[in-house]
Order: sequence, then structure tokens, then C-alpha cells
Amino acid sequence: LVMEQLRYSGVLEVVRIRREGFPIRMTFLDFYKQNYIFATGKPVEQFPDPFTLVGDPVKAKECCASIAEAVLQSHQYQLGHTLIFLRDDGLRVIAEAVTDFRALQAIKLQAVVRGYFTRLEYQFALVCIVICQSVVRKFTQRRKFQRARKAVIRLQWAMLRHMIWMKFLAKRAVQIASAVKMQSVVRMHQAKYELYLLRAAALH
Repeated sequence: LVMEQLRYSGVLEVVRIRREGFPIRMTFLDFYKQNYIFATGKPVEQFPDPFTLVGDPVKAKECCASIAEAVLQSHQYQLGHTLIFLRDDGLRVIAEAVTDFRALQAIKLQAVVRGYFTRLEYQFALVCIVICQSVVRKFTQRRKFQRARKAVIRLQWAMLRHMIWMKFLAKRAVQIASAVKMQSVVRMHQAKYELYLLRAAALH
């Protein structure tokens, strides 16, 4: 009867496991809490939050078995009814795996941070390039506008000088025509006067 009670209570299983060299033992929930880091990025349905498994030892055992199977070899741990038993090298392997996992996560975080700052630097450089291009375009357009404005002003002055010269020539032509007409009138009156004198002299 005592042996049956010891067997059903798990004491004999504990003794057997301890004899086989599994000095480290802890509950499934404690093991899951300490190594929940390995569930990072996994589905929440498969690896729920440890604090939600306080009243669910079956789910805690499943999560504990999944993590132990992923990290340890089969000879480094044993699962009991309520506890997980670890060899010394199993605990060392878990500690190294935690360290490696954290180092990997740190590298990923550094890569994300570097990528973020690289994108910021690229966006800043892109904004600076756009600003420089806009300034250069404005300067170029301003120079083109100033050159075009000077050319238009020169053309306007040339047209104005041409108009003034044409007006002067037209006025000069009118003056010359008036002078020629006046000269012809004077010559005509002079010829008439000379003809009158000739007639008068012939009569006397």
C-alpha cells in the first residue's frame, strides 16, 4: 500500500530521476517563466503569457516540454508529473542559449536602430539635395530672367531709337519738301518779275 502511494504521488519517479543524475528540478510554470524568452515571436496560442497559466498545469507542461525539446537534448532533461528535472550540463546549455538568444536579439535591435538612423540620414540628405536643387534652379531661372530682361530692355531701346530716328527723318523730309516748294515759288515769282521788267523795257 505504501509503495502504491509513493508510486502514485510521484516520489518513486523523483527518486529514480535523481538517481539517474538530474539534480536540478523546478515546476513547469517556473521553468516556462524563466525561459519564456524562447517563445518570443511564436504564436500566442501556442505559447501564452506565463501569468495566464497559473491555474493550467497541463498547458504549462506543454509549453515547458516544447521549450525543453527545442533547446535541450533528450538526455539532458526529464519530465515528471509536476516537475522538470535537468542535468547540470542541461542548465548550462539553457544559460548559454539564453545568452546567445539575447545577443542575437541585441544584434537585431542594433540593426533595426542602425537602419532607422540610416533612413533618417538618407531622408535628411534627400531633403538637403532637394533644397539645393531648388536653390540652384531658382538661381538659374533668376539669371535666365535677368538675361532675358536685359535683352528685352536692349530691344526696347533699339526700337525706341529706331522710332525716334524714323520720326526725325520724316520730319526732315517734310522740312526739305517745304523748303523745295518755297524755293520753287520764289523762283516762279522772280521769273515773273523779270518777265515784267523785260516787257516794260520793250515798251519804252
